[in-house]
Amino acid sequence: LKGQVLKPQELLAVYRQALTREPEELNLKLLLDQATDIFWQFLGPAQRQAVGPAFEQNLWAALQQSPSANAKKQLFKAYQSVALTPPAQARLYRIWQTQAAPAGVKLTEDDYTALALALAVRAYPAGQGAAPQPILPAQLARIKNPDRRQRLQFLMPALAPDAATRDAFFASLKDEQNREKEAWVTSALGYLHHPLRQATSEKYLPASLDLLEEIQLTGDIFFPSSWLQATLGAYQSPAAAATVRTFLAAHPNYNPPLRAKLLQAADDLF
Repeated sequence: LKGQVLKPQELLAVYRQALTREPEELNLKLLLDQATDIFWQFLGPAQRQAVGPAFEQNLWAALQQSPSANAKKQLFKAYQSVALTPPAQARLYRIWQTQAAPAGVKLTEDDYTALALALAVRAYPAGQGAAPQPILPAQLARIKNPDRRQRLQFLMPALAPDAATRDAFFASLKDEQNREKEAWVTSALGYLHHPLRQATSEKYLPASLDLLEEIQLTGDIFFPSSWLQATLGAYQSPAAAATVRTFLAAHPNYNPPLRAKLLQAADDLF
């Protein structure tokens, strides 16, 4: 964090070597959580493209070698999180399409939904030069549980391939009724502001900050923090940092607890 001693790429290289050597599941989960955070939050797009292929291979090799079903699933989720290369995405698509999990990995309906969402945020295509595969409608048709169907229906506009649909979804969150399912909203914001979508989503930041006081008044006590974390958590750009600083400068007498939550959520960004 201080930019001293270790660079993010160096720490990630150490973690990558440890993936096949760490037998303790809790330690492995810690390694994977930190490794994926480094990958998405502390490497720039060019660095991700450079290290991504080897990182994917390390995760898949560790998954193959691990004797533990829990560890295999943790490794699969990390692989799903960082998959950027066409071969890795094609592998994930085959797993989703055939519902044939890797050997030793048990995937639930929720896991297949998460996999479909991961492919959708990457606008995974059906083939060379083809339009994006309608993965989410196909996943929706598979789901029988009404609550899970409603959740995916809520999330789908936030992952739409066209920016206009995503714009309309974000605009809908200004209506308190559309923020009722706070966990759904938090998930949707995470996809809306995913690093692969930030070029078209950074414009939502000023309005997101303007809504914060209303969110505190109308939502659960923890919602302002989750709203901010899902909104700001993955940004790295000077422009995004400037948006937050401008907001704080324009509101010198801002609600102190909310100001603290905003500073906390923006810490990595700053």
